[in-house]
Amino acid sequence: MSSDIRLGLVGAGAIAQLAHLPVLSRIRGAQLVAICDNDGPKAGALAQRLGVPDVFTDIDELLDFDELDAVVIATPNHLHEPHAMRALKSRVHVLCERPLSLTTSGVQRILTEAAKVDRKVVVGNNHRFRSDVQQLNRFLQGGELGRLIGIRSGQYQFRSAQQGWRFSKA
Repeated sequence: MSSDIRLGLVGAGAIAQLAHLPVLSRIRGAQLVAICDNDGPKAGALAQRLGVPDVFTDIDELLDFDELDAVVIATPNHLHEPHAMRALKSRVHVLCERPLSLTTSGVQRILTEAAKVDRKVVVGNNHRFRSDVQQLNRFLQGGELGRLIGIRSGQYQFRSAQQGWRFSKA
């Protein structure tokens, strides 16, 4: 039996492909063993490209898979809470893309379930580990600017307002 943490990826969309998959393939001590997405051909193509042995189109089937220690949830926001709850009830650890839930009561339900089944839940915050953000943090902690009392930031998006999965008919 391998001592690697066996991971399943839930969701194979843009955030999974751009943020999670490049990192998951480089983590020592972790092995991506399954990809789950309701778009089976997309999940299959990703799995084949990355050498991931198993593909699922249903999260319940993924969670019935015995070769799983933890899941990375990278699905649309409204699915984070139900997917995290299903994973915890299946007794696997959870790394969930933010937001963990759409409501504070949903977050509390997840945390209560995690404590009940003695499993970890972590919210992905990919900016924390970016080298530019770490450098900025070191600069701010160094005190050169004095006492920090507030930050305002933003992000520009240059894509069409009618682009992406949110605008595709079901």
